[in-house]
Amino acid sequence: MTVIGWIQILLYCAIIVAITPVLGAYMTRVFNGERTFLSPILRPVELAIYKLAGIDERQEQHAVTYTVGMLLFHLGGLFIIYVLMRLQAFLPFNKAKRWEARSDHPLSWVQGCDLRQAQLRATSLLVFRISVSHASVMAFSQSYRRLSQDNC
Repeated sequence: MTVIGWIQILLYCAIIVAITPVLGAYMTRVFNGERTFLSPILRPVELAIYKLAGIDERQEQHAVTYTVGMLLFHLGGLFIIYVLMRLQAFLPFNKAKRWEARSDHPLSWVQGCDLRQAQLRATSLLVFRISVSHASVMAFSQSYRRLSQDNC
C-alpha cells in the first residue's frame, strides 16, 4: 500500500474518532425524544409524515408489528432495486444501453456484501441500500432497547 493510502486511512479514522462524541450525543438526544438543534427544521417534516401516514406518535408500536413492517420495508427495497437493475438499459444517462444484471445481485445488495461486483452506474443504488439498511438496524435496535427497558 502506498503512503497516500495509509494517510487516507489514518485521516478517515481520525475523522470518525473526532465526530463520534458529537454525533453520539446528538443521537442520544434524538432517541430519548429530546429537543436538538435540528428540531425546528425537522419536527414539522416529521409531524407531516406522521399525519400523512396516520400515525399517532404517542402510541407505542408492538415489537411484532415493527418487525413485520421492517421485513416488508426491506422486501420492498429489494423489489425496487431488482426492477431498477432490470430496466437499467431503458433508464436515462445509460450510454451503453445495456446492463449485465444477474438475478442474484439484488439479494446480495440487500445483504450488503457484494461491493466487488457493483458497477459504477449502480453505485448510488448500492450506497442508498446499505445506508437504509444500517439506519433501519439502528432503529430496530432502539425499539428493542426501549421494549426491554419497559419490561424491566
